This record gives sequence, structure tokens and C-alpha cells, in this order.
Amino acid sequence: MTRAVALIPIRSNSKGIPNKNIREIAGKPLVTWTIEHCRASEKIDRVIVSTDSEAYADIARQAGAEVPFLRPDDISDDTSSTEVVMMHLDDYLSGEGYDYDAMVLAQATSPVRRPGLVDDCITRWETTGADSLLTVTLNESFFWRRGPDGAEATYDHMNRPRRQDIAREDVLFRETGSLYVTARHILQTLKNRLGGKIEAMETSKLESFEIDDLDDWRIIEAILREKNTWR
Repeated sequence: MTRAVALIPIRSNSKGIPNKNIREIAGKPLVTWTIEHCRASEKIDRVIVSTDSEAYADIARQAGAEVPFLRPDDISDDTSSTEVVMMHLDDYLSGEGYDYDAMVLAQATSPVRRPGLVDDCITRWETTGADSLLTVTLNESFFWRRGPDGAEATYDHMNRPRRQDIAREDVLFRETGSLYVTARHILQTLKNRLGGKIEAMETSKLESFEIDDLDDWRIIEAILREKNTWR
């Protein structure tokens, strides 16, 4: 049986939305939504929050997460990668003598998840023999870019396809940033959340929103307030 540990990284110096990760949204701190989702899992052994703030740590503990350390300053600034934070936790768990098979990276900024999504992700990772997995959502948009002579389409706008006629091999999916499952050996050898055989778990459009700015916040708050209607 897979032993999985969930990592929820929350940094205290958010510039776009001050204290974003602990700001109340739809009745509870943002990070609490992700902690509760992971704690409801039947497949996650431990739920650990990595933060640089004691105030953030207190809120995470109140929601039921472990916060066994405060993250060092040198991996808590704007330039620190999430992978560095994952490796820091792996080093800590190695020092504990704790053995696990997979690390689940759960982003607090993507709080909309259907019940059991994280368990579905781990099950897909197990049954497909994947080394890593990410959540994605169907992308049916037609994209444009700025060119030297004006706007340029990334598709043949003179022969605009109907969405239902797009060939299966041409269908695109967008990475949601919500959940990742990474085999420990992949994390340790590649120092990346994704590598080896990669699988994807498709999620709904409602689950695909990620908070980067106040517009995102308003959208996600509305979804969370009505969450019982979309399950």
C-alpha cells in the first residue's frame, strides 16, 4: 500500500494579496480548505505545512496539519522554487527516519476540489505505474499573440475548427497547479515534481481556478460559497 505525505507550502510575504494564504475566504482561512481536503484523504499518511511564519503555522495547526519546523529564510523568498521546499521536507523526513513512497504537493491557492480528488490522483498514480502525476483541465480556447504587424492567431483562423471536430491527438489540457503526486525516487534524483512516466488527472473547469490576483479571489470565493451545488 502506498504511503503518501502531503506538503502544503505557504509563504508569508505574498505581494499581490497580502497574507493571501491565511486570509479568510468563504468562511475560513484559504489554507484551511486544502488542509481539510488532504486530511479527509484515505491515502495520505501525514499532512505537513511548510511555512516561514509562526502565525501561519498556528493557523495550520488549528486546521489539523503538522508544522514540524519553520522554513528557513533562504528558501522562503520570491526566487525560491517549490521544488526546493519539497526537497527540504524530504531531507527533514529522512532525518526523522520516516519512509514514504510519494509526496503530494497540494497548493493552497487552488482550494476548489471535488471530494476525494486527492485520493483519485493517488489511485491513478498507483494503477498506471506512473512516476508522477499532475491535475489538468480541458483547454478549448483559441489563442492569439502579438506579432510585428498586429494580432496573430495560433490556429488557422480562415478555417476555424468546431471544438467537437478537433482531433483527439490535438486536444490540449492546461496544468491547474492544484495537485501533484511525485514518487520519492523521482524527487530525490531529478529534484523536480514531475519526471519519469507522467500521468494527468483531468479536473473540471471549476476546479481549475488558481488565485493569483483579486479577480481570481472573487471567482473562487463565489465557487466555494456555492460548492454544494457543483459536486
